[in-house]
Amino acid sequence: MRAITYAGETVTTTDRIAEVLVDLTAALAKRAQAEAVRIPIALDGTSEKAFADLVVGVGNDVLSVPQSWHEPDPEWSEEFDALDTYLRTLTRADLRPAPKTGRRSDSDLFDLDI
Repeated sequence: MRAITYAGETVTTTDRIAEVLVDLTAALAKRAQAEAVRIPIALDGTSEKAFADLVVGVGNDVLSVPQSWHEPDPEWSEEFDALDTYLRTLTRADLRPAPKTGRRSDSDLFDLDI
């Protein structure tokens, strides 16, 4: 399990969600974009699930660190898998270079079109 710190608050989620959240934040920041996402979190060191809504991307810092965890990993099954797939889709997002404008290179510009 991992602790995610965002906007001065810390929540606990699984290693998979933490990994994809950091990757998504970096990918969106590189594209000068942001996206509202919902992630599954565990409440108060238990396997009870809840959700956190946050905006990731340009201008939003996300910190992921290992979290001491003494409970079984939460079993979020289909809901968790759907969110994980969605976040990974946003990260990869079938990137296509946008038309070249200004002085930026094509590699700096992408369209996020899902």
